[in-house]
Amino acid sequence: MKIKKFNEASNILDVEYIKQCFMDFFDNGSARMQSGSSAAYGNWAEIRIDTEKIKGLKEYNNDYERSRKSSANWVTNTDNISKYADGLIKNAELIREIEICLKRLADEYPDYAYKIWSNGLNGNLEKSDVVLCIWP
Repeated sequence: MKIKKFNEASNILDVEYIKQCFMDFFDNGSARMQSGSSAAYGNWAEIRIDTEKIKGLKEYNNDYERSRKSSANWVTNTDNISKYADGLIKNAELIREIEICLKRLADEYPDYAYKIWSNGLNGNLEKSDVVLCIWP
């Protein structure tokens, strides 16, 4: 663990170490990273990690006429639910891997803060990913 000196600037961001913590994702091509600085966060790094594309469940509607007019399909096939569940399980495993990476980062830099959010993780978007924004 690096020990911060009393007068050391607290806005230094070790981008190379962050990338090293997430190297498995970069090696398999599922992660992209950018870094910069802003007035709100100071120095920051953003990592986007692709997740499993989950085929969303079709809308189920008790009103047959409304369903027919909106072109919604009725869920009549358990294969659709099975594929949805498999995608959720794969994404849960991926998020556990991200958790391990964040713990590795926290061991070296316990003062770093981060936000994490997802785009399309529950399905129905063309592309889905997890986004991490890290700053000192």
